[in-house]
Amino acid sequence: MRDFDSWNLITHEQQALLDAFNATDRPFSEDATLTSLFYEQVRQTPDRQAISFDKQQLNYAELNEQSNQVGHLLRKVGVDREGPIAILFDRSIDQYIALLGAIKAGGAYLPLDVSNPKNRLREILAVSEVAAIVTASEYLTTVESNKKTPILLLNELKGFQRAKKQQAHIFDIEDVRSQPKDDLPLINDPHDLAYIIYTSGSTGQPKGVMIEHRSAVNFVEWVKRTFEVDSHARVTQNAPLFFDASVQQIFPALTSGATLYPIPTDVRLDPPTFLKWLQSHQITHYDSVPTLWYQVVAEVAKQSKVEPVQLPHLRHLLLAGEVLQMEQVRLWRNSVSTAHQIYNIYGPTEATVDATIYEIQGAEAGPVAPIGRPLQNMQLYLLTQQRQPCPPNTEGEIYIGGVGVARGYLHAPTLTAAAFVEDEHGKRLYRTGDYGRLLPESILEFSGRHDEQVKIRGNRVELDEIKGALLAHPQIMDAVVLVLEEPSTPRLAAFLIPQPGATLLPEEIRAELTEHLATYMIPHYYYSITEFPKLPNGKIDHKALRHYHPSIESKEGDNQTVFLTQTQKQLMDIWQETLALSQISLDDNFFDLGGDSILSIVIGHHCRTYGIHLKAMDLFRYPTIRTLAAFIDSNQAEMMHQPPPKETPKAPLVDLTETQKRRLPATGAYVLPLLPMQQAIYFTVQAFESQFYIVQELYACIGAFDEEAFIKAANALMARHEALRAVFLAHVRPEPIQVILDKVEARVTITDISHLPPEQRRTHGSTMANAIREQGFDLTQAPQIRFDVFKSNESEFEILWTMHHIISDGWSGALMRRELSRLYRQIHENTIRPLPPLKYNFHDYVEYVYGKESHTRQEFWKTYLQDVQPLRLPHDSFSGADEVEDFPIDIVYYQVPAAQSDAWREFAKQHNVTYSMLFLTVYTFLLKYLSRQDDLLLGVINANRSHELENVTEIVGCLINTLPFRVNLEGLDTFEEALQVIKTSFMQTMEYEGLTLKSEERKVGVESSLQAMFTFQNYPTENAQNTDDYGTFRVQSKRSLESANVPLVFSCSEYGQEHSLLLEFQYLRIRFQRKTIESWMQILLSILSQAIA
Repeated sequence: MRDFDSWNLITHEQQALLDAFNATDRPFSEDATLTSLFYEQVRQTPDRQAISFDKQQLNYAELNEQSNQVGHLLRKVGVDREGPIAILFDRSIDQYIALLGAIKAGGAYLPLDVSNPKNRLREILAVSEVAAIVTASEYLTTVESNKKTPILLLNELKGFQRAKKQQAHIFDIEDVRSQPKDDLPLINDPHDLAYIIYTSGSTGQPKGVMIEHRSAVNFVEWVKRTFEVDSHARVTQNAPLFFDASVQQIFPALTSGATLYPIPTDVRLDPPTFLKWLQSHQITHYDSVPTLWYQVVAEVAKQSKVEPVQLPHLRHLLLAGEVLQMEQVRLWRNSVSTAHQIYNIYGPTEATVDATIYEIQGAEAGPVAPIGRPLQNMQLYLLTQQRQPCPPNTEGEIYIGGVGVARGYLHAPTLTAAAFVEDEHGKRLYRTGDYGRLLPESILEFSGRHDEQVKIRGNRVELDEIKGALLAHPQIMDAVVLVLEEPSTPRLAAFLIPQPGATLLPEEIRAELTEHLATYMIPHYYYSITEFPKLPNGKIDHKALRHYHPSIESKEGDNQTVFLTQTQKQLMDIWQETLALSQISLDDNFFDLGGDSILSIVIGHHCRTYGIHLKAMDLFRYPTIRTLAAFIDSNQAEMMHQPPPKETPKAPLVDLTETQKRRLPATGAYVLPLLPMQQAIYFTVQAFESQFYIVQELYACIGAFDEEAFIKAANALMARHEALRAVFLAHVRPEPIQVILDKVEARVTITDISHLPPEQRRTHGSTMANAIREQGFDLTQAPQIRFDVFKSNESEFEILWTMHHIISDGWSGALMRRELSRLYRQIHENTIRPLPPLKYNFHDYVEYVYGKESHTRQEFWKTYLQDVQPLRLPHDSFSGADEVEDFPIDIVYYQVPAAQSDAWREFAKQHNVTYSMLFLTVYTFLLKYLSRQDDLLLGVINANRSHELENVTEIVGCLINTLPFRVNLEGLDTFEEALQVIKTSFMQTMEYEGLTLKSEERKVGVESSLQAMFTFQNYPTENAQNTDDYGTFRVQSKRSLESANVPLVFSCSEYGQEHSLLLEFQYLRIRFQRKTIESWMQILLSILSQAIA
């Protein structure tokens, strides 16, 4: 069987969706170049202002003539088609004259950063084999090391430099001004190079990305059309020339008759001054990297407290280069009173600046903005490691195709071959290294990277390049560089192992790095350590390394200590203990730190020791210490309660003092501890809204309803099963207990709804189910089950079963339905034959469980779960406005056709595995596919009805157990191998089934996240016909509802004599959209079909 990553899991419908997503064909000027577009604009608007910088202005005719002179001189010194021409200027009008002159000469302009170290600049010049350099006299000493390369200076030589004029390869402004001003003949075709921009390289050397005129023209025309860049536009030039976003700002403006406004450096970095500059220059198009824009947002928000900020001329705000935080977008929109469009734009340099665009609508749910859809004539593909397409809603690596894909890297064929690949149809694609997924709305979400490339203030940085520079230091033996996400801006940290006997001084290392790396690539933090922490597979543990980093909140600037409020300090202690992290900042997101719904319960439980009555759901709404503390402090009256008594170690069976016994109900028959699963449910209910773990079944019935017989049958059921008479008490002793009462009357309510309109009668049962579920149950009062009957007429009615999961499980539910129908028929017919007596009841089972030795089991699970990593399921984003108000879970079903089910069953039989093991294997493959993890942890729901206890199959109660199941699929070549590995692993865990995942978290300290569960339901019940036949009436249809707090549960249910099969995903609506789960069901079915093919 092929490697799993090589499977194509796309259905025809999904492929059609992906094809529509990439249907971007649009005509553009395929025969044009950037030069010809500029010439044409000059002819149309020669007298319009082209550039306005500081106090300098040039109209189109002046800009054209001066750049023509540069072009003529470049031609004379030997520049030909595609010759790289280095451009080295600080922000000035001269840089635009230079780059236009370069492309007019037929060359490809190559912009450089004046702030780079001289050594780095000289390395780039040498590697690029530049044909000429255009710069200013102040940078002459930096670039003149190559005595043969022509150098054009667009200003006068300084006095001490004038002797250099005698050198044949140096030309100054006098030489430039002596050249003709007429247009140069066009010598480029659309496939010639237009520019080369260097980015950070993973090999330790920067990479020169080569972009052709054809790619740039397509992009420029798209920008002009999309953002309405016309002759009335005033466009900011924000990005430095060596940053590819400058292409987006310069050429659309200068080929449309617009005026380009380069932002002076002193203005660009001073938000109050910049705001005034935007207003006074009547800017219509503002383009920025998010990090820089956030500083402007803060200033706007500050000013808006006095009066609304107005930017009446601004039409389009373009944000690109980094992940865009929606919180900042909302703050901007709330602070600026004038309307304009805001866009989030994504694209690597290798795709000609941009590849996708998303227009902010204002109602986005997630914390970050999506990256949207492809530009014209561009395509984006999400592929697996084997370059197979990923279905919608699943994460894959982003590959980019289309007109904008770069030619490659300058003089680097090996790097080019690795990054620019062909698909199975011969289409050329750029492999970005970025990951994303296609959301249900057919817009792309950016997920991040899985390698060592990061963004620092909008600049692309390969961490390996920094590592290479560090390892060049003679006193450093090994190095790791990480990016640390701080609240203000990401910062780089270097973790260093010194050579034996060496002492590392950060100041010296930093000084050495400044000779070779750009400023934004210099690490902020330096740590000298003896060895790197390792993962079990031998790789460096980056998460552990980050623990060396001091708390971001511990310092502000360099010296000032930030003090925490009392609530913040309490939460900090709780989070550090629960998450086992020594350093947490006020703005760290709980879920980004590894938190989940289970750990949120633990947080809530610990909070109560401080007198804070916190629900775990509050963590979803306020996921940082700062926001959660503010919420607690602002709702102090409702949140604060007296601390509960400290818990004491739980005994295997309940041992009460005389005082505690007096707190028990007078009619109690048995006092029992909670089973492990009951503990998990109980603590969850205390932390979450009461509707969690409420099980409901709504039956539509036809026939005559005998009220008396039904009530008697329900009471007989209550008398038979002890668990139905349980109450759960927390006030008797520190640990909650359950008390089995001697007698409890069944709760049966019969309502005549015949007077309601037909439509209301049809929906009354569902409406009441919602209302009853929201009421929940008082666990201190019995029973935790109720029956509601809604009679539409004499022959049509609905029966609603509602019960708490703490007293029942799926097996028990099937058993009760069977027994209730049998009891009802016998009572109605007056032919009562008692049900076989139960030799063992619920209290016997509890005693049996607590009588089993658990020390060995605890040691096994501690070892088994060591170093387990949380399952990283992709999830949909929801804002507070999208909070799920009705039923918190939903279910996606797939009724398996008989022929398909038979084929699957036969496959399992051939490979000597159970039917359930087949589906468990398929589910783990799905989780591997979704999470991109090989080492997986999920919960497997076990009926836990060991045959060591007689008639255990006839006991009603919450007997199920959730086994932690861990499997590593790395290196497995076939699905058949995976089947056997999973079978062996599962059988091993079954030997130690005495403890649940929840109890392991509490007893052996394993910090594991349960994000997914699996259950196979084939309860031994009678024929469904007998269960649904009550004699006087029949159940025509039923609808099952159950709420839990696990994000994703995959269930397979076998039922009836035909062994029909139903597959279903139960999911939390706060985590996933229905379309997402539906697509995952399709993927699972594709995995199944390819596995047995």
